[in-house]
Amino acid sequence: MELAVLRLAGEAVINRIGDAAAKLPQSVRCSMSTIPWDAIRANRILVAHVYHRIDPEMLWATLERDVPLLGVEVQSWERLQQG
Repeated sequence: MELAVLRLAGEAVINRIGDAAAKLPQSVRCSMSTIPWDAIRANRILVAHVYHRIDPEMLWATLERDVPLLGVEVQSWERLQQG
């Protein structure tokens, strides 16, 4: 049961990140060109609509590795915007 709850929570995180990425203006995405925005949005579609094909290990690896890196990149961008 715990694993199922964690998986659903992880899917929700990926879904929200992908949704937010899709709503970012092009100018913001261009200013953070090292971030794979298309892949982030594609992951959201996978989690939201093709959930029966999600690889739980890949989902967990994304949450452990990629999401923290994305957070660092976004925080760096925010600091640059604040001057």
